[in-house]
Amino acid sequence: MTFFRLISILLVTASLGLSACNDGRPKYMRPLGQLNALVELKSESGGYAVTDVDGARVDSFQSSFSGNSVVLQPGERRVTIQAIGSNSSQTWGVVYNFQAGHRYTFGKSSFIGGLQITDQTTNTSVKF
Repeated sequence: MTFFRLISILLVTASLGLSACNDGRPKYMRPLGQLNALVELKSESGGYAVTDVDGARVDSFQSSFSGNSVVLQPGERRVTIQAIGSNSSQTWGVVYNFQAGHRYTFGKSSFIGGLQITDQTTNTSVKF
């Protein structure tokens, strides 16, 4: 590895770390407890990710090609979901009443985009 490549990698890593520090929102922390008493919310489409839960930033979104998953407390939660495509991005602020022990997926609601959250336990979906 050349010296300049090493310096480039270090600068990119440092700038990513600083951008997270400058956000100002607290970092989202996974709640404690058994998964059967909590809620799992998982991306089913690449490019869709939860970026915020109840005002706290979610740092697990790595790129526009991968989604993410989060574990939540049950009940009414405000989640921000972002879709990043090759030419655009779209963000939804969704207030949703999540049920304990249920697994949810989120992703495209149609061929052209949109957002859909599906309760995998009851096989019901809501489009936004």
